Amino acid sequence: MASYLIRRILFMIPVLIGLSILTFTISHLIPGDPVMLVAGPQATKEEIAALAKEYGVDEPLPTQYVRYVSGLVCGDLGRSIMTRRQVADDLRLFFPATIELILAAMFVAIALGIPFGIISAVARDRAPDNLIRVFSLAFISSPRFFLALLLQILFGIIIGVLPLGSRFPTLEAPPPTVTGFLTLDSILAQNWDALGTALKHMILPAFALSLSPLATITRMMRASVLEILQQDYVLTERALGLPMNLILFKYVLKNAFISTLTVIGLYFGWLLGGSVLVETVFDWPGIGLYATTSIISLDFQPIMGVTLIIGVTFVIMNVIIDLMYGLFDPRIRYT
Repeated sequence: MASYLIRRILFMIPVLIGLSILTFTISHLIPGDPVMLVAGPQATKEEIAALAKEYGVDEPLPTQYVRYVSGLVCGDLGRSIMTRRQVADDLRLFFPATIELILAAMFVAIALGIPFGIISAVARDRAPDNLIRVFSLAFISSPRFFLALLLQILFGIIIGVLPLGSRFPTLEAPPPTVTGFLTLDSILAQNWDALGTALKHMILPAFALSLSPLATITRMMRASVLEILQQDYVLTERALGLPMNLILFKYVLKNAFISTLTVIGLYFGWLLGGSVLVETVFDWPGIGLYATTSIISLDFQPIMGVTLIIGVTFVIMNVIIDLMYGLFDPRIRYT
């Protein structure tokens, strides 16, 4: 196990180097000059040159890249040219909000997707199966931002039971920041009103973000359960008269979950990048909204910082999922 883990961590190094080269190159190929944008139309040539020198953008690209990588090794992700804040400080502020949202979305997707998949498989070609398949297809094929807008209109405007957006009311004091997770910080502060408010603000964006993985997990679980139900050992158990619930939860669920686990791991990474639209619609102060603002203003350092942290999280999640395979399938050995 230890050697496998070390080997996977070593494999991360070339992946991250390639990702840094790719993001750095693409960011600097985008047309536009952020220095000119910051300096404004009234700036003189001397002021523009001084600003370019301050941020090092007057140097050749290889020199800029070497300086950027040297900073990364020391944990320095650079400084935003627009806000003049350190990107690492911004990510420490925004990243927990996104992770909290994704964890909530994946909790909804897993908690609903697995039972829906099992029900759909057991009731194959009957009314529950057809209903679940129709909704799954609708959730997968609909754009995430469109579903987010529909939820806002329905629950925020027409019914009016949930807030339209933001993470916490601006006129109320949030709990003291300890972890950056509002729900966890509320529990640590024993501020139950703040916890209720935070959860209320999280419901719509988390549900909007969960619909696509919910549909995929449901469909994957359905296909896996149907396949396992046709295995000889399951047919034998059914012929012996074992209760269907016992067969499902003791023999089928564990084996069927392995392929679904792969999808769950991939979705954790995809939602990091896919949260951009949902965060923008709900004004959720996470890295998605931060990345959108940076892209609009051609602020390269935050764009590269967000891309790198998404890439690192994606790789780490895949390593965790690979290790979890052993929990569900004892035949898997890590050498």
